[in-house]
Amino acid sequence: MNQIVAGLIVLVVGFAGGFFFSNSNSSDHHALSHEEGGEHTMHHETLVEVPAGSPVPSVSLEVLPDPKSGWNAHIVTNNFRFAPERVSTEHVFGEGHAHIYVDGVKINRVYGNWYHLGVLSEGSHEVRVDLNANDHNPYAVNGVKIDDTVTVVVEPKKTFDVTQAKMHSVSIVERVLSPQTITVVEGESVHLKIMTDESGEFHIAGYEIEKEMNTSGITDLMFVADQAGRYALELHPEGDGHMDGNHSTMEKEDIEIGFLVVNPR
Repeated sequence: MNQIVAGLIVLVVGFAGGFFFSNSNSSDHHALSHEEGGEHTMHHETLVEVPAGSPVPSVSLEVLPDPKSGWNAHIVTNNFRFAPERVSTEHVFGEGHAHIYVDGVKINRVYGNWYHLGVLSEGSHEVRVDLNANDHNPYAVNGVKIDDTVTVVVEPKKTFDVTQAKMHSVSIVERVLSPQTITVVEGESVHLKIMTDESGEFHIAGYEIEKEMNTSGITDLMFVADQAGRYALELHPEGDGHMDGNHSTMEKEDIEIGFLVVNPR
């Protein structure tokens, strides 16, 4: 009789333990699912409607070529203050940050009026910016987000056209370039004919074009002036330089000798 009672107690304890363990795992899984759901909910947008009678924030976008490389987004707002110091905190009407998108893909948050987009591939691109509250939810008026969109068309890079090339003859004597300024128009094919009394490299800074020169004749340098702006022309004399710390490599000496001015078309 005692053995039967002991056996029943073991069965009851085992069942209770299994039930508890099963429910514990189920609760943990439910808690995990709830956290995942919470994370999903956190990223789900809730429009922040502009209260009736309040000044309505607005945004306008302009995308401009960067003088050196890529594109810059210029963001102009009204009735809105960029508040990077309050990002991810509670909503305060009229302040926050922007989100910027290229071809429907969010690129980054923006905390001011300018943002460097970088290089865009050839073709047409849609760039959009919207205004967001500190808690990352977008501002809206009557269910419509406060945003602006522009289309940017990136033309294919031009190739050098020998038949249309603009020729410029220059000379380097005693490390002085003559003429000191070469002026061209954006998009032109440029052919520089360089005479020098010293061997070395001719460098167009910003374009990062380098050409070896020697004193035995004329050096031809051909390129397309596809970036408007003002760029330094440098001489890297042959054999000149200095030791870089304890390294054995020699750094080239940059001697500024003139300028390339590329006027916008």
